[in-house]
Amino acid sequence: MKKRILFFTVALMLTAFLFAFCGCGISGIAGTGGKYLYDDVELYSTGNASVSAAGIERVSVDWICGDIAITVSDNDEIVLNETVETDAEDYLLRYAVIRGELKIKFCKSGVRMGDMPAKALSVALPASVRFTKIEADNVDGKVEVSGVTAGELSIDTVNGCVSVAAAADRIEVDTVNGNVALAFAQGTGFRVEFESVNGQMRDPNGGTVKGGYYTHGSGSVSADVETVNGSLTLKVVENE
Repeated sequence: MKKRILFFTVALMLTAFLFAFCGCGISGIAGTGGKYLYDDVELYSTGNASVSAAGIERVSVDWICGDIAITVSDNDEIVLNETVETDAEDYLLRYAVIRGELKIKFCKSGVRMGDMPAKALSVALPASVRFTKIEADNVDGKVEVSGVTAGELSIDTVNGCVSVAAAADRIEVDTVNGNVALAFAQGTGFRVEFESVNGQMRDPNGGTVKGGYYTHGSGSVSADVETVNGSLTLKVVENE
């Protein structure tokens, strides 16, 4: 497991400072001037959309303020939908397919950080598609991932709980402040490594796990979870 507890401690202090002075929007800061910036801006489209899944191997979400839900549907397309209480186009989501990756951004590049609106994002992926990697980064808001199939699943949050019920070979979750729940299908072997400054790991029977490691069955699925302030709950659920 990557050793990032020191980073999270610093991030927690920085987050408190930024929330005090910048309101909701504190992610995606690049360069100077407190702006939300990313590359290839000319390739991005605006607002809710249905995107063909053909040729897309990876999906990434970069969000600032509001909950993220990544689920599956029977559609052949990837459906993006945000709930936002503003008509200002600059604050609407952006998306682009770049070299086989669907990239979803919180808003227009170049928007100054500050009083950005909280927005709930829903991403519905085709249930029939196995993606190479699904990644979600959020600053202030929970992240829920359910039903998806991927080689790798990566979730990073600063302030928000994380819930995962997905079929993936490798799962990595990093959060500064938020509890984490991982649910595995019955019959799935998994091995979990957990590291936290202030948090505990509980096994599927509700017992506290000591030592930071837990193996169930064959241990074929690898999961790494790191928190500063947050516990991890493991669950085994029956197949539907």
